Amino acid sequence: MVELGGHDFDCLMVELGGHYFNWMMVDLGGHYLNCSMVELGGHDFDCLMAELGGHDFNLSMVELGGHDFDCLMVELGGHDFNWMMVELGGHDFDCLMVELGGHYFNWMMVDLGGHYLNCSMVELGGHDFDCLMAELGGHDFNLSMVELGGHDFDCLMVELGGHDFNWMMVELGGHDFDCLMVELGGHYFNWMMVELGDHYFNW
Repeated sequence: MVELGGHDFDCLMVELGGHYFNWMMVDLGGHYLNCSMVELGGHDFDCLMAELGGHDFNLSMVELGGHDFDCLMVELGGHDFNWMMVELGGHDFDCLMVELGGHYFNWMMVDLGGHYLNCSMVELGGHDFDCLMAELGGHDFNLSMVELGGHDFDCLMVELGGHDFNWMMVELGGHDFDCLMVELGGHYFNWMMVELGDHYFNW
């Protein structure tokens, strides 16, 4: 069960390579993420509607199907968060329109697995992700040196609620997350209590 601001995500079962990855208790403070028919591994995202700040995050017909997540190993606090059969390569997010604060966050041509993530026309709260910069709750979401597909996230500094969210050495595309250290307010955490603009996203 995923809770998003008093709303429950009764069943978000994500099939990853024959295994289930269950998001439990996701809280985005007063709003809800509604995932309908979310399946990975030969299936498609039919409709992913997310309420963010009174607006809709609409992934309509996002196809991850036909291909599998090849190998995405995420080390979280000394433990392995293993997404089996992760492959987005060779297929693109044709149109991902995310409305946040009255603006559109448009990911055009998102291709993972030996390719790069290309964000064009990204706007959050009246600001653009030109160099992948997002204004979230009055703070900057700064992705510096972001490379996907055999390359590293050399420095992914995300300021959320005045704190730094630091991803060090994140590799995608047949590689592992060697070290995923998340610093929030001087504390390290394994995807627990992520502060997003005075709200908490609790995995």
